[in-house]
Amino acid sequence: GMVRVSPQDTLVALGTNDAQAKFEERPSMLVNINYDFFIGLHEVTCGEFNGLMKDVTGLSLECEGENLPAANLTYFDAVLFANARSKAEGFDTVYTYSASVFDGDNHCTDLDGFAYNPEVNGFRLPTEAEWELAATGGRRLRYPWGNVLNMKYGKKRGRIVAPMTFEHEARSNIWSFSTGRYLR
Repeated sequence: GMVRVSPQDTLVALGTNDAQAKFEERPSMLVNINYDFFIGLHEVTCGEFNGLMKDVTGLSLECEGENLPAANLTYFDAVLFANARSKAEGFDTVYTYSASVFDGDNHCTDLDGFAYNPEVNGFRLPTEAEWELAATGGRRLRYPWGNVLNMKYGKKRGRIVAPMTFEHEARSNIWSFSTGRYLR
């Protein structure tokens, strides 16, 4: 299901001023979210993704379990899923494009003429600021579990793995896609 997030002029911290951070993670900024939005209570599962996308694009993700989060997909696979879910539930599509490009495994690698239309009422990826607000409840944290790197959560393939015990399950060990830093 979906949950409504209703911030009241909430400032969300994005990025860092740390000189050792990646270029795309700088600079630090505050984004004001002063509108309601919906976000999935749980991540899209492999079963949900395959159940919708196999007939739409031919893509069927390999799953260790149907109830595990969908993984090993591209940003454009996620965009096409959002559009397909919008259509399946009677909404307009938020993303438009003129042509799609797929690799040999049916992953979408590009959408020519890609455009994001935030005024459309349909399913979409959250903005980075929306995701951060939903994941942290508005608390300014450096890591999903707090401000101190805690290696008990470990690393997997160079990424920090966080426990699945946080608000709206938004913080997990699966990379989440968003629609940019603060676009609405």
